[in-house]
Amino acid sequence: LPNELMWGERVVYLEMGYSRGVVKGRYKYFSIRHPRWAQEMSLEERRKKLEEMQHTRGNMIASRVHATADSPLGVSCAVPGGCDAEHGAQDKHKGTFFDRDQLYDLLEDPGEMKNLVDDEAYGSVLREMRQLLRERLETVPGTFGDYL
Repeated sequence: LPNELMWGERVVYLEMGYSRGVVKGRYKYFSIRHPRWAQEMSLEERRKKLEEMQHTRGNMIASRVHATADSPLGVSCAVPGGCDAEHGAQDKHKGTFFDRDQLYDLLEDPGEMKNLVDDEAYGSVLREMRQLLRERLETVPGTFGDYL
């Protein structure tokens, strides 16, 4: 196994912006939960957030994102289309980057291209990984969507 998968039974907790996750053995579970205020933003509020971010990007000579107000909110920020740090990953993981729940078999799919959340064959793995995340979240401050 690659070094990253030699953790055995150790559970590694991941946290970035509005996402949390766990890695155990060959599996990685990743969950995105935006706070209620972000989920309930009107289209106009989303448009304003996106315009503010585009203006900031323009001032920083950063690349502009081709997002619209109804684009999914980012993982690290509650802006349609996400923040700059996310764009490389978005390009790499087209179709799964914004999935609310993500499960990957790192041995079979080290590039994390195939989300296994809806694959019934991985149902027991998904339940275990969700429980592991729930247990880890109980040990850190704050709340996280429907988990706590």
